[in-house]
Amino acid sequence: MSPTIDTRLLGCAAVLALPASLAVMLLATPGSASPVLSWIVSTLALLTALVVLAAGECAWEDTVARARAAGLVGR
Repeated sequence: MSPTIDTRLLGCAAVLALPASLAVMLLATPGSASPVLSWIVSTLALLTALVVLAAGECAWEDTVARARAAGLVGR
């Protein structure tokens, strides 16, 4: 990967780390927040996990495509 991509991925990880840690704290202490807030945080945590999974899948497909184009991987 190029330095630009590494920097961008590191920035994305940093941006996702704070909301993820807040979500974990709220979900670990369900009595500390209203049920609506807990539901919203749970939903956002699930959506964030799905986005990260989709981004990883896209990155993997791109990596495999580049490896195939370079002749490193067969079909």
